[in-house]
Amino acid sequence: MFRKIWPPAMVDTTNRLPPQHTEHRLITCIMPAGRGIHILERLQQEKGIVSASVHHARGVSTSSLGQRQFYFAEKQLVVALVEAERADEIFDFLYHACGIKEKLAGMIVMERLWRAAPLALARSQPPFDSEEC
Repeated sequence: MFRKIWPPAMVDTTNRLPPQHTEHRLITCIMPAGRGIHILERLQQEKGIVSASVHHARGVSTSSLGQRQFYFAEKQLVVALVEAERADEIFDFLYHACGIKEKLAGMIVMERLWRAAPLALARSQPPFDSEEC
Protein backbone atom coordinates (compact mmCIF):
# COMPACT_ATOMS: atom_id res chain seq x y z
CA MET A 1 0.00 0.00 0.00
CA PHE A 2 2.82 2.48 0.85
CA ARG A 3 5.72 3.16 -1.48
CA LYS A 4 9.22 3.50 -0.25
CA ILE A 5 10.41 6.96 -1.33
CA TRP A 6 13.63 7.26 0.67
CA PRO A 7 16.44 6.85 -0.22
CA PRO A 8 15.83 7.98 -3.79
CA ALA A 9 16.66 5.55 -6.56
CA MET A 10 20.00 6.08 -8.27
CA VAL A 11 19.71 7.24 -11.87
CA ASP A 12 22.15 5.85 -14.42
CA THR A 13 23.65 8.84 -16.28
CA THR A 14 26.52 7.06 -18.01
CA ASN A 15 24.86 7.24 -21.44
CA ARG A 16 23.95 10.93 -21.13
CA LEU A 17 27.42 12.39 -20.55
CA PRO A 18 30.19 12.97 -23.10
CA PRO A 19 32.99 10.39 -23.06
CA GLN A 20 35.65 10.83 -20.39
CA HIS A 21 38.61 10.57 -22.75
CA THR A 22 38.08 13.99 -24.35
CA GLU A 23 41.09 16.24 -23.92
CA HIS A 24 39.97 19.85 -23.54
CA ARG A 25 41.01 22.87 -21.51
CA LEU A 26 38.89 25.69 -20.13
CA ILE A 27 40.57 29.10 -20.32
CA THR A 28 39.08 31.89 -18.19
CA CYS A 29 40.21 35.48 -18.64
CA ILE A 30 39.18 38.27 -16.24
CA MET A 31 39.66 41.74 -17.74
CA PRO A 32 38.27 45.29 -17.57
CA ALA A 33 34.72 45.72 -18.88
CA GLY A 34 34.16 46.62 -22.51
CA ARG A 35 36.54 44.27 -24.32
CA GLY A 36 34.63 40.97 -24.22
CA ILE A 37 32.65 41.03 -27.47
CA HIS A 38 35.72 42.18 -29.42
CA ILE A 39 37.72 39.26 -27.99
CA LEU A 40 34.96 36.78 -28.93
CA GLU A 41 34.97 38.08 -32.51
CA ARG A 42 38.75 37.73 -32.73
CA LEU A 43 38.64 34.22 -31.26
CA GLN A 44 36.20 33.12 -33.95
CA GLN A 45 37.71 34.96 -36.91
CA GLU A 46 41.42 34.50 -36.18
CA LYS A 47 41.49 31.19 -34.31
CA GLY A 48 38.23 29.44 -35.26
CA ILE A 49 37.09 29.06 -31.63
CA VAL A 50 33.29 29.16 -31.26
CA SER A 51 33.01 27.46 -27.85
CA ALA A 52 33.44 30.70 -25.93
CA SER A 53 31.28 33.13 -23.98
CA VAL A 54 31.55 36.47 -22.21
CA HIS A 55 30.06 37.42 -18.84
CA HIS A 56 29.83 40.75 -17.04
CA ALA A 57 30.67 40.96 -13.32
CA ARG A 58 30.66 43.66 -10.68
CA GLY A 59 32.55 43.44 -7.38
CA VAL A 60 34.12 45.11 -4.38
CA SER A 61 37.62 44.73 -2.98
CA THR A 62 39.68 46.39 -0.26
CA SER A 63 43.30 47.49 -0.35
CA SER A 64 43.80 46.62 3.32
CA LEU A 65 41.37 45.90 6.09
CA GLY A 66 42.99 48.44 8.42
CA GLN A 67 42.45 51.39 6.07
CA ARG A 68 38.84 50.52 5.20
CA GLN A 69 39.21 51.65 1.60
CA PHE A 70 36.81 49.96 -0.78
CA TYR A 71 37.26 49.66 -4.53
CA PHE A 72 34.33 48.98 -6.84
CA ALA A 73 35.09 47.47 -10.22
CA GLU A 74 33.31 46.08 -13.24
CA LYS A 75 35.00 43.26 -15.13
CA GLN A 76 34.26 40.92 -17.99
CA LEU A 77 35.05 37.24 -18.04
CA VAL A 78 35.82 35.46 -21.28
CA VAL A 79 35.54 31.69 -21.00
CA ALA A 80 36.78 29.50 -23.88
CA LEU A 81 36.66 25.73 -24.32
CA VAL A 82 39.57 24.56 -26.50
CA GLU A 83 41.22 21.31 -27.56
CA ALA A 84 44.21 20.36 -25.44
CA GLU A 85 46.52 20.45 -28.47
CA ARG A 86 45.72 24.14 -29.08
CA ALA A 87 45.40 25.22 -25.43
CA ASP A 88 48.81 26.90 -25.12
CA GLU A 89 48.35 28.71 -28.44
CA ILE A 90 44.91 30.07 -27.44
CA PHE A 91 46.13 30.93 -23.92
CA ASP A 92 48.96 33.01 -25.40
CA PHE A 93 46.56 34.65 -27.88
CA LEU A 94 44.12 35.63 -25.09
CA TYR A 95 46.96 36.86 -22.86
CA HIS A 96 48.02 39.37 -25.51
CA ALA A 97 44.55 40.15 -26.96
CA CYS A 98 43.04 40.91 -23.55
CA GLY A 99 46.03 43.03 -22.49
CA ILE A 100 46.73 40.99 -19.36
CA LYS A 101 50.41 42.02 -19.40
CA GLU A 102 49.39 45.60 -18.56
CA LYS A 103 49.37 46.66 -14.91
CA LEU A 104 46.07 45.86 -13.10
CA ALA A 105 44.53 44.56 -16.32
CA GLY A 106 43.24 41.25 -14.96
CA MET A 107 44.27 37.62 -14.96
CA ILE A 108 44.01 34.46 -17.02
CA VAL A 109 43.84 30.81 -15.90
CA MET A 110 43.62 27.47 -17.67
CA GLU A 111 42.28 24.21 -16.28
CA ARG A 112 41.96 20.63 -17.46
CA LEU A 113 38.42 19.35 -17.92
CA TRP A 114 37.23 15.90 -17.01
CA ARG A 115 34.48 15.96 -19.66
CA ALA A 116 33.62 18.47 -22.36
CA ALA A 117 31.21 18.89 -25.27
CA PRO A 118 32.45 21.70 -27.56
CA LEU A 119 30.11 23.63 -29.84
CA ALA A 120 30.26 23.39 -33.60
CA LEU A 121 28.72 25.82 -36.08
CA ALA A 122 26.60 24.53 -38.93
CA ARG A 123 28.34 24.88 -42.28
CA SER A 124 25.66 27.24 -43.63
CA GLN A 125 25.71 29.57 -40.61
CA PRO A 126 27.48 32.91 -41.24
CA PRO A 127 30.20 34.07 -38.81
CA PHE A 128 29.27 36.06 -35.70
CA ASP A 129 28.86 39.80 -36.19
CA SER A 130 28.40 42.04 -33.14
CA GLU A 131 26.81 44.75 -35.32
CA GLU A 132 23.64 42.61 -35.62
CA CYS A 133 23.09 42.41 -31.83
